[in-house]
Amino acid sequence: FNIDTIKEIEFTEGGETHKLSVKGDTSKEGKCDYKLDGKKLDESTFKKLYQSIIGITFTDTAEASPSGSPTATVKFKFKNKKEKTFSYYTIDERYSFAVSDSGLGCKTLTKNLTAVTDAINEAANQVRENDSEAENTDNQTSQSSVFNYDTDKLEEMAS
Repeated sequence: FNIDTIKEIEFTEGGETHKLSVKGDTSKEGKCDYKLDGKKLDESTFKKLYQSIIGITFTDTAEASPSGSPTATVKFKFKNKKEKTFSYYTIDERYSFAVSDSGLGCKTLTKNLTAVTDAINEAANQVRENDSEAENTDNQTSQSSVFNYDTDKLEEMAS
């Protein structure tokens, strides 16, 4: 799917859902907001994550009726209000079975899903690091302001 048509992608695995969103014009550098779970994400990290999701390749069509709950789901939400969902069921250590909401089934390598999970975890770590850095900067600014205020007060009292 073309990134210009995407509004949001939901990736669910192990009961945990992550939302990637894109807002703005992706064809113009710096004119787009990329987010993971509502937190700002830099463009290169977002695109790497997006590529891992759309890079899930299928080895062949498969005749199977999966049972149970899917191991993972990917839901694409488009700017034109349409949606497309793929549900993944583990066949064995090597293969998973993907079923689209239109009913088409295909085999894929399980490592493709693992690559998406790894990319999401890496992006989530980056978001946490950015939040932590911003919080440290805020704390330093706040402490610096308090310190300056106290110094000013002491100078007044000394006069």
